[in-house]
Amino acid sequence: MITRGRWGSIALGVLLAIALAGCDPHTGGDPAGESAAPSESPTPSETPTPSPDPSEVTDPGEGSGSDPLQPHDAYARCVTLVSNEMYAGQTLTIAGFGDADVIARTDGLYYVYVEVTVEDAPTPEQKNIAFECILGGTFDSPNDALYGTRVRAPLSERNPDSPLSTED
Repeated sequence: MITRGRWGSIALGVLLAIALAGCDPHTGGDPAGESAAPSESPTPSETPTPSPDPSEVTDPGEGSGSDPLQPHDAYARCVTLVSNEMYAGQTLTIAGFGDADVIARTDGLYYVYVEVTVEDAPTPEQKNIAFECILGGTFDSPNDALYGTRVRAPLSERNPDSPLSTED
């Protein structure tokens, strides 16, 4: 059973914001615009904003400090860690929880892989990346074992149970 903790509430809000970002307010929320009459004046294009706003994701939420992180929490924590540490101030389009890989590892941690587009990346190679994290613990005592970015790759080319140590 998945319960909603601190990060779960935030992740739910982030997911809702991401889902609504594709809706055109002139079509009554229908992303395809098929059920409404065409707009008489063109809508000016908007500059993309960071999604999610890291300040929204880092809100401590409602869970107890001793509650273990749940899958939604692990997703939100990974997005927050990498966004704040490596991409603060940049415009990001981040895949939602439903499109991310959040896998429980055999050591009790979560492996999180989230595809991200860095809209204002300096080179084409840096535009389409993925956030990758291994984390767990509780809200008061998180275990952020590893986090960073990588080249996008299918699950068949990644190892969610890769060792945390590089010792021989």
